[in-house]
Amino acid sequence: MTREYSGKDVQVSALGRPIAVTEIKYKASQEKKNKHVLGRKVPYAKIVGRKEYEGEMVLPQSELEALQRSLPAGKDPLDIAPFDVVVIYIDEVSNVIVTDILKDCVFTELEKGMKQDDDSMDVSMPLSIGKIIYNAA
Repeated sequence: MTREYSGKDVQVSALGRPIAVTEIKYKASQEKKNKHVLGRKVPYAKIVGRKEYEGEMVLPQSELEALQRSLPAGKDPLDIAPFDVVVIYIDEVSNVIVTDILKDCVFTELEKGMKQDDDSMDVSMPLSIGKIIYNAA
């Protein structure tokens, strides 16, 4: 029988320290399409485009404010130079560890907001990712 990972099994680190996140997601995509030529009903060849990577971290406001305080005056998270994000999935029962590395990340948006009856603020921080190394270790 296998065991599925849950949120408590995930650790995220970036910028030299663990990062408190309420959500992390990332993906790789690659366009693939058929090339057709005259006189053939079936594809002549397959066209494979370049890979693209994107993701998102959702941070509690306190983590965003800690990140902001670590920056020089007048700077915000959009000014941070490219950095790596390490996502570790740990199965405490079998001791299996899966590590994904998001290379050369930069934040692309920063939006804060609250509404009536909110008990906390989570801030979505979309990421532009240079490359994803799945199962790195």
